[in-house]
Formats: sequence, C-alpha cells, structure tokens
Amino acid sequence: MSFKVKRLNCKLLFLATLYVPCSSSSSSDNTLSSHASLACSGWGGGSEIITGERLQAIADISVVTASWLAYHRSLPDVIKEEHAIILIDEEGNIVSGNRTRLVLAGTVFVYSHLLPRFFLGEAFSAIYAPFVLLSHNGDEELDLREGRGEEEWKKRARSALSSGRIIGWWAQNLVCPHPAVNWLPIGLANSMWRHGDLTTMSEVMRSSQDASSKNEWLHVAFKVSEHAPGRQQVFEILSQLDFATVEGEKLPFREYLLKTSSHRFCASPRGNGIDTHRMWECLYLHTIPIVEDSLFARQFAGMIVHETEGGETFCSYTVEVLGPSLPVLLVSDWSSVQLCVLERAWELALSMEWDWEVLTMSRWKNFIRSHTREGQ
Repeated sequence: MSFKVKRLNCKLLFLATLYVPCSSSSSSDNTLSSHASLACSGWGGGSEIITGERLQAIADISVVTASWLAYHRSLPDVIKEEHAIILIDEEGNIVSGNRTRLVLAGTVFVYSHLLPRFFLGEAFSAIYAPFVLLSHNGDEELDLREGRGEEEWKKRARSALSSGRIIGWWAQNLVCPHPAVNWLPIGLANSMWRHGDLTTMSEVMRSSQDASSKNEWLHVAFKVSEHAPGRQQVFEILSQLDFATVEGEKLPFREYLLKTSSHRFCASPRGNGIDTHRMWECLYLHTIPIVEDSLFARQFAGMIVHETEGGETFCSYTVEVLGPSLPVLLVSDWSSVQLCVLERAWELALSMEWDWEVLTMSRWKNFIRSHTREGQ
C-alpha cells in the first residue's frame, strides 16, 4: 500500500510545456516533454534499452568462472553464437575456452568482481593484441586512482592502460573519472530477474504520461535492507514529506513502473552499488531521479541542489545546471528535497535539451566499437 499526505502550501511555478502525441510528427528538440514522442515512435520498442548483458554482448569474449556462468542463466539468450566464453578458476587460470580467440580478442568482457582474477591470472597474460575492456554485471566499484588501494591487480591495470595494451576501458560503477576509463550505465536488470522484464518496460514506456501531464511530485519506492544501510535514513527523511507518495511494500514491476511514470521525481538512493537500476528506470519513463551527489554521478547528471547563502524567505536552496547530459537531480543532503526545490528543478528540466541517446544501446555500441583496433 502507499500513502500520500497533504501538499505543502508552497508557491507553484507555471510550467509551459510542449507535448507531441503519438499521432503527430516528432518534435526535433530534446526537452523532457518531447522524450515521450521518442517512445511513441518506436524508440521504446525494447531493443534500445540498456542492460548489463546487452552491453556484455558487444564484446567478442567473456571471461567468467563456471559458477558465475551457471548463475547468469539468461546470458545464452542474449549473446550471439560467435561470442566466446573463457572459463577461469579461482586463481585466474584458464579452465576451458578458445585460447586462439582470446589471444587476438578485440573486445573482452569481465564481470566486475572478477577483475582481480583477470589481471592477476592467465587470461590477461594470454591476450596478445591491444584490446578494449568492458567490466559490468557486478556491484563492485572501480577506482584506479593511485593511493586508493594499491592491490597488485590495480597496478597491472594502470600499467596496461598507460602502455596502450588496453586501448579503451568501459566500466560500471566507475567511482572516479579516469583519463583512460569511461563509465558504463548499469541500465535495467538482466532478463533473469523480474525487474528485467523489457517487454513490460517498453509497454509502459509507450503508454507512460508525457511530462506535462504528470501530477504527482515525488515517488518513494525503494527497499530498505542491510545491504544498503544508508537507505534507512533517506527513507525516514522522505517519508515525512507532504508531497511524497511513499510505498509501504514492494509493488509488482508493472504497477511500480506505472506509478513512477505518474510522478515528476523519484528518489533513487544507492543500493549495493553506487549506480542503481531505479535511476535508469526513471529516465526511460521521463521521471527525474534524485541521486546522491558523487564524482560518479557528476559524469552524467544535469542538475544539482545547493544551499543558498543569506537565507531566502521562500526557499533556502537553489538548483544549478551542470550540463546538458541527463535530467538527474543531485543532492548532498536528502533534507534539501523540498517542494520549492523540485518546482525549480522541474522548470529547468522541461526547458533544457537533454542527451537522450545516452539511454540507447546504439550509442554505447557505436562508441565502444569505434575504439577497437578495427574501428580506429
């Protein structure tokens, strides 16, 4: 069940928006309100939605343990027949797989939690030619800055990057930008999970409300668990807000998506990892996710909340535009989530043009392949 309490008596801003219905021609701008027309015209058909296993399928080879390959049971439905699997053991030694393919691999995928074994083991040493590395499908964070953990595998990774042995690296949960490493979105859950149902997601995308028709302000629908202890405090703060719809229990996936779609904002605190599926679910539904400020999030977020100096009588916070990437609102303090802040952020989000192609598999596939040996 969910509950909603009275809205605060806070000044509302008039928002003039443009809505292009499915039956009309698509708008050429990339404002929040025109994003709905992209979904209507077929962009939301499902094939462009980002998931970890779809990003994995871009690679020529996946390096994985037998136990993890068995766990990732939906992978065979996604990768192509020519995609090679290299099995490694606990020490990183090759157990099975086409070694010749590995030696000449152009793009290699490694599960995030297996990166230490990969760099310290036989598989990394066997790759002869410069290659592109993709790391994803795990909660582990990546920080290659010196002094942030001097494990031997990180030293080898930095050496491979500086020498050109790795000619490009795209990584999930990239904590801090690195000159030779690019971030990858976590995207939606893989298809083995109930919240990885892309058919349901694309159906809701096509039927979701355009931005100008959203009437609710804030959706609070995250689970508090021992794996994400920081969420408890966030939930306690947001559940007191008069303009929030707070879910008291986990909703079925379709119902959750429909309710999220009806809101202008959705709280997306971090979970097991710094990136969350919820944030990307929101973006596909043109609902603005509210995310904790971090070096990771600043790689793509377009807005941030600051406390004002001098103490305004109406609102003690202001919203700064960071750039035209994605309509993500950053907060350093969840107490700053006030109605006057969301009103200002919504006004800005509707007036700005956003880089919606960041949400497409085509963008990432073309970008990654352009950095391979064949693409250069």
